[in-house]
Amino acid sequence: MNIVNVKYVDSTTGEIQPREYSYFAEDPLEVGDQVIVPVRGHSMTAIVTAINVPEAEIEAFRDAVKTIPAGAKEIGVGGMESARATIQVLATENSVKVSIADCAAIQEKMAEIYPPSGRTEVVPCGLVEVTRAVVKIGPGHDPAVQNLLGEIMKLREWADKLAITDEPSAKVATNDLTIISRLKKAVEEKRQEYVGPLNAHVKAVNESFKLLTGPLEELDRLARKKVEDYKIAAIQKARRAEELNQQIEEIAREQAKLSGTGEFTVDTTPVVVPPPVKTTRAEIGSSGLTDCWTYEIVDPNLIPREFMLVDTAMLNMIAKKHHDQKPVAGVRFFNKPTLSVRGK
Repeated sequence: MNIVNVKYVDSTTGEIQPREYSYFAEDPLEVGDQVIVPVRGHSMTAIVTAINVPEAEIEAFRDAVKTIPAGAKEIGVGGMESARATIQVLATENSVKVSIADCAAIQEKMAEIYPPSGRTEVVPCGLVEVTRAVVKIGPGHDPAVQNLLGEIMKLREWADKLAITDEPSAKVATNDLTIISRLKKAVEEKRQEYVGPLNAHVKAVNESFKLLTGPLEELDRLARKKVEDYKIAAIQKARRAEELNQQIEEIAREQAKLSGTGEFTVDTTPVVVPPPVKTTRAEIGSSGLTDCWTYEIVDPNLIPREFMLVDTAMLNMIAKKHHDQKPVAGVRFFNKPTLSVRGK
């Protein structure tokens, strides 16, 4: 495959970014071609800046070079497939809005290709949602996935028989561990080819629905708080009335004792407050307060040990950076070496 260099196009401003990136290209490309390229689980528009790049220039990072698949080039006027390709490019791998100008341009192109007397396909105008995402299905039938599985099964058989007895055998194992690391990376990249567009689509859908759920949550919070405040105030008013009635009776008894007559000399008529309505029943629903016990810490020093949690994040940080400078009572820091494998 041809090796090309590209520069990404900023999806917001449309500006060409300064840095170049190398790709393999399945289709022949020319300098200036605009293509859709894979980038860390999603895709971006890019401009081809160089073709026939020597392999020596990518030798150091060849395993990390991605491939621009066939059909990724933005096609000009040339048939119905061109119009469909334009729509696909506008949609990329996510649901996006197609502007009126884009829509009109597509319809104009279709009119040129297929005159009114011929076959036509209508593309809805206005701001419409493109809901089709370009995704892959059935990874089990993907030849690349099958090849990866074959390599993994070979290495599994090797691992079962592995015996490290000297430095030469350790070198052989290190080479194989490097291959395993590359296979893990290749598997993850292949997995992202399948799940990346789906995840991006789900993210776009969720972001769109936040435009609905956000205001709804705010409306619910405001109305809910007002009903709660009303009911809580009614309960507090009733309780205060009970307290006042009890205090009035106690004061009257004390005065009767002090006067020596045994008669009440104050008005003991109770304060009448309507009892709070526990459940408000409306035409299409009901509302009421439900007990929801929670807590607040008033004195951390009095909390029993069984209710305390160890700060594992802080201890891990101390173990990695300050194990020999910052002892912690009741904790032993120790070294547990792990094998690090790096490819050349």
